[in-house]
Amino acid sequence: MAGHTNNVGDVTLDANQATTAVTDQRVNVNSAVILVPTSANALADVVGTGVYVSSIGDDTFTITHPNNANADKTFKYVIVG
Repeated sequence: MAGHTNNVGDVTLDANQATTAVTDQRVNVNSAVILVPTSANALADVVGTGVYVSSIGDDTFTITHPNNANADKTFKYVIVG
């Protein structure tokens, strides 16, 4: 379909951890990764302490986020480039 991309995915942040590693063969060191929260706890972390992509490599990227026990912190992501 026109206007759609296959460079999308879903990720749930690891509970009781400060980072979550994501493996995706479509990402490389020249990519940008955009995160969109899809749950209330994910949005609360974005608004509170913050959630961001802290490193991008070939086939992987790392998300830094608050270290809490919430297990339902889900995001959609888009890989650009």
